[in-house]
Amino acid sequence: HKADLDRKEEHTSATDTEALFVFTLVWATGGNLDMAGKEKLDSFLRTLLTTSAGDELPAESLFDYYYDVNDSRWRPWLSQTAFFANAMTERHNFIIPTTGVVTAAFMSQLLHASQSPLLVLGESSTGRAASIEEGVRASRSGPSARIPLTWSTHAEVVQTVVERKLERKQRSKSDGCAGTFGPRNNGSVVVLIVEDLHMPEADLGGAQSPTEYLRQILDYRGCCHLEHREWCTYENVRITGTASMLDTLSPRLTRHFNVLVNSMPTDESLKMIYTAILSAHLPDSQLGFIGPMLNVTLALYHDVEHKIRPGKAPNTQHYNFGLHRLNGLVRSMVSVQEFLSSASDIDFFRVWKHELDRSFRDS
Repeated sequence: HKADLDRKEEHTSATDTEALFVFTLVWATGGNLDMAGKEKLDSFLRTLLTTSAGDELPAESLFDYYYDVNDSRWRPWLSQTAFFANAMTERHNFIIPTTGVVTAAFMSQLLHASQSPLLVLGESSTGRAASIEEGVRASRSGPSARIPLTWSTHAEVVQTVVERKLERKQRSKSDGCAGTFGPRNNGSVVVLIVEDLHMPEADLGGAQSPTEYLRQILDYRGCCHLEHREWCTYENVRITGTASMLDTLSPRLTRHFNVLVNSMPTDESLKMIYTAILSAHLPDSQLGFIGPMLNVTLALYHDVEHKIRPGKAPNTQHYNFGLHRLNGLVRSMVSVQEFLSSASDIDFFRVWKHELDRSFRDS
């Protein structure tokens, strides 16, 4: 924003600087809070802001707005046109812009420009990795690579994926060192988007081998090369990640990251997302069923969510009931769109009930 401020008149710049300070204060202190914490912080800050910036604050939550220096106004996040310009609604790529994902994309672009690692916390299927990837794309600095982790992922698997994207840039003159490795395209940066950092199994000492490999890169900018079996230095490699919880992650790893909590979407946001997806695939004669169908589905989802509690043991965390069940239901409805195009109304509801039973009861 500095370049924009320099072009403004002095009396206007003072107001913009004050508003930008409020914006940075909100996200520096509240970016890693959950929804309840953000509401409390928003209320508390409004009691302190008695300056001219406070007079112009939006009526809704400060976390739902950003400050636009170009016209000196607070604007909702969804007015950001640089991210998710084309909503992706293919069967396996459902991305509908919401306040949460646009905010995460903006922070991803901002932190990527300052070479600061980002860790997005939130429930699965809330667009965490897609938001990071969109922010990296907007920065136009180089390619990104998404690396999903599972319960059985080992460090060697992750390292193999990383080193396939690198090549030797400089040989070392000292023994025991393989040299410097970087992206194939000179001047570019490889951004590693490591998904579900909390998932890998921990050993008897409590360490997760994939995250220890990533920590070593962040601490020492390198590791022992798999092929050469010698120390190698990584150049222009940046790491971002997603997780559902911090409890299973080592503080030695998380201390490197700027943590951003991607709050659970509200029912209104979920209805907007699923309505956009279903409307793009269902025949016109069945569009009137979408609203009532989603109301019942969300009511049932919340009822089941309160009765099925997350597992206490770390090795059961990936079986938790969550938003991915709703996504699976909508994806299943889209997958049978050819049948639904000629189905009767009663057959439509039979398909919906079948997929509802399968998605929820199987959990």
